[in-house]
Amino acid sequence: MTAYSTTPLAGTFGQIIQPQQPDGLPDPEAVMETFRHSGAVLLRGFPFTVESFTAFSDQCCPRFSKYVGGGIRFKALDRAARDASGTVLSTTGSTQSFSIPLHGEMYYQKDRPDLLWFYCATPPLTRGQTTLADGREMFAKLSERSKGLLRDKRLKYERDLTPDDWHTAFLTDDIEELRRLCQVNELSLEVMPDNSVRIDFIESALTHFEGREAFINNAVLLWDFEKLMREGFASKLFGDDQPAKPHMVVRFEDESELPGWLMDDIERVAEEVTVDVNWQAGDLVMVNNRGILHGRRKTVGEERDILVRLGHC
Repeated sequence: MTAYSTTPLAGTFGQIIQPQQPDGLPDPEAVMETFRHSGAVLLRGFPFTVESFTAFSDQCCPRFSKYVGGGIRFKALDRAARDASGTVLSTTGSTQSFSIPLHGEMYYQKDRPDLLWFYCATPPLTRGQTTLADGREMFAKLSERSKGLLRDKRLKYERDLTPDDWHTAFLTDDIEELRRLCQVNELSLEVMPDNSVRIDFIESALTHFEGREAFINNAVLLWDFEKLMREGFASKLFGDDQPAKPHMVVRFEDESELPGWLMDDIERVAEEVTVDVNWQAGDLVMVNNRGILHGRRKTVGEERDILVRLGHC
């Protein structure tokens, strides 16, 4: 990539690509080659707009999700489509005064994106960084006790959804289409007499990424939100938008709750391996959702405007 300079984004993954001279957008094929070897790429200093970000990502991924089956779709946390295709989305929620822990995207179903695209239309005035971490390093730094438990017991994601909830989450009001989507995603579906549904998905908290065990899932995100609701803090964040109960919870496959000592260990390691992306206007970040976790630091105000696309490659 002779027209660009590259520097490491983190110790074990990621590259920052910047133009040596401001003379246009980067070559998609060259960027994808760097991405395949690094797991994450930050493109900085290029003249991206929302339109050129969309066109650039279109050249790199053949398919994009509309967030069908999205687990965090109630009012204050829902994503909004920002283009006619429905695949350029706002990031999680208009309320950004709280942090979002490290997680993989849509690990509560089989059809999950391979490549996450983030575009900074407007950077936050303070904090509001997107956080990244190497799932391989996360797992390697956990205690042996935590590693053993996560190897031995799979996670179970449990959803209890009213008709309005599943219409919103799965972008359909057709129960037969919901059955089809559940079958494709290996979700168990139970339909209640009132047309509400129970949807479960069982999956390991671990995967293999580039030949090593990696910790990547949605456990911490869901565990933290359930804890906030139990302790009464969620109402302070969301007010009237707070749901009566979490739309999704995480348990082990045997229905036991994830122990506090495990979550404390994960939080300890997360602090060690987290890398902050301090947003600048026009930045574009690409994240490999097979092994690199992402999250968000809290901010204040409503200036922060980060767009996301969920790519399938």
